[in-house]
Amino acid sequence: MATEGRVSPVRSQCQADALSMSFRTQLYYRKKAEQGIKSVLESIAPSNTSWLYMEVMQRRTRLQAAVGIVEDTLLVRLVILYEEAAYWFTRQQILSRFATNYSKTELLALIPGLFKWRIDEARKHAFQTKPGQPIDPPRITRCRLDAIKADHFLDFLSSPSFP
Repeated sequence: MATEGRVSPVRSQCQADALSMSFRTQLYYRKKAEQGIKSVLESIAPSNTSWLYMEVMQRRTRLQAAVGIVEDTLLVRLVILYEEAAYWFTRQQILSRFATNYSKTELLALIPGLFKWRIDEARKHAFQTKPGQPIDPPRITRCRLDAIKADHFLDFLSSPSFP
């Protein structure tokens, strides 16, 4: 179906969400898009419009499939890294890379033994810093008591004069 260089003008631009428009409005915009695409294809390859359209669509489909495969492979590798991490801070760092891209239900199904709290913490880390940034664990300082002072304290607690 060639347009023969004749395309009726577009009366308006689509401002609303496509799902909230009426069926007739959706049909109008779809028709205008098809006319525009056909017009461009005819100006590029007048005698090979169908072939060019099929080539563009096949390449688009191949690219989408390749992106999906790469994404799945990367996700599997990230999950393996998460499971092999020895410390929680490392796990949180890894989980923050992809926790915002998936729902909690998907993440809980993807990683056995994961808790919603850990997902929330990873998302908070991704929001506050950047996803995957190193996490400085809190410093724990210990104050050691002298053995003589500890013995004196225990004697005081265990004395019969202490109620």
